[in-house]
Amino acid sequence: MKNFIFAFLQFLLLFYLLLSGPLYIFSIPFVLILIVSILLIFWAILVRQFNKHPGSRRAPRGVYLITGGPYEIIRHPVYAGLLLFVINYSQGYYSMFQYLAFLLFLMIILLRINHDEELTQRFFKHKYSEYKKKVKRLVPYIY
Repeated sequence: MKNFIFAFLQFLLLFYLLLSGPLYIFSIPFVLILIVSILLIFWAILVRQFNKHPGSRRAPRGVYLITGGPYEIIRHPVYAGLLLFVINYSQGYYSMFQYLAFLLFLMIILLRINHDEELTQRFFKHKYSEYKKKVKRLVPYIY
């Protein structure tokens, strides 16, 4: 239930951020970063769909340990892609409501990451600990 509420809030904030800015921007770097963020999200989703074997008999449905594809570079590529998309899209719109919406969006993403990692750690103890030592959360080699 907690994850559903976070996902719902995340969707609402993303929707607000997208609608509160202009719907068109002609900057080439802007478009390239948006494309990269969307491709990262889709790549992660595809890899997850093709590698949905639990690896642990105790793991509930929907809890998987995937270490290939973009998951070799960062542990949460979908969240990283979403943050890259929102950060890029929010550039240049100086509104207090947008800053607050972005900060709330960031907090929800970080809470969801912590929740996902606790759940995964519970069911894939040693494998996930080793994976965490090798791969950073959102930014390769940094965080």
